[in-house]
Amino acid sequence: MDTKIYIYRIEKEYIEEHLDEIASALPEWRRKKIEKLRRIDSKVVSAAAGSLLYHVLDKEYGINPEELDIKEGTKGKPESDKLFFNISHSGEYIALAVSDKNIGVDIEYKDDRGGRIAKRFFTEEEIRFISEEGLGEESIKGDSGMVGYAADAESAERVDGGAETQKRFRKIWTMKESCIKLLGAGLSIPLNKIPVDPIECTADVSGFPEYKMDKVHFMCFDFTGEDEKGYSVSVCTENILKNAVKYIQYYGCIFSE
Repeated sequence: MDTKIYIYRIEKEYIEEHLDEIASALPEWRRKKIEKLRRIDSKVVSAAAGSLLYHVLDKEYGINPEELDIKEGTKGKPESDKLFFNISHSGEYIALAVSDKNIGVDIEYKDDRGGRIAKRFFTEEEIRFISEEGLGEESIKGDSGMVGYAADAESAERVDGGAETQKRFRKIWTMKESCIKLLGAGLSIPLNKIPVDPIECTADVSGFPEYKMDKVHFMCFDFTGEDEKGYSVSVCTENILKNAVKYIQYYGCIFSE
């Protein structure tokens, strides 16, 4: 099985109007997750994510969702013994990654205009990458060995930049988040403890021997949504290659025409 990515724009109005009907068609573990949520927006997103997963499994892989034993792992990450998948949501879009290997995916549209997130969670090298200095390859690699430094004040001040700066911010942010999701670590590993290399698209996780991995790899891309927001997506596996992702498929709709 190849690693594949599916992007879906949530049909919010339709799903909210037919929420009970849509949720009833999902498996028990997903229904319970929807029921626990309080806000209607959260319920809609959860129903959309579950519907995308089962739509893809049925239409793309010929897998009957009812025959697939999916359960939540110890850290809340859904698991199956037949394939690996991971889901992420941001704004109006959901990203789903399906693979024959353990995988993590993250999608994000939010900017970091004030630089608060980067200053708190990014290493010195990562901040250099998203600042004005970060246009060249040498700026991300230095003598530090990609360990977690606090950013120097001069670089940190330049975090609050334009569209390209924010795109680089989202790339690093989604790399870190997708790595956490790959590991299934939840909130047990702070993001600033996972330094990433956005040039080589790798991260060194050898500092966490309990996960039995030394290095993870990423496939990253950007797109502009129909909501005119810029989105970044990162997919993380232990040994992904850029040409291993066969295609990225966009689902404009599942329920409505």
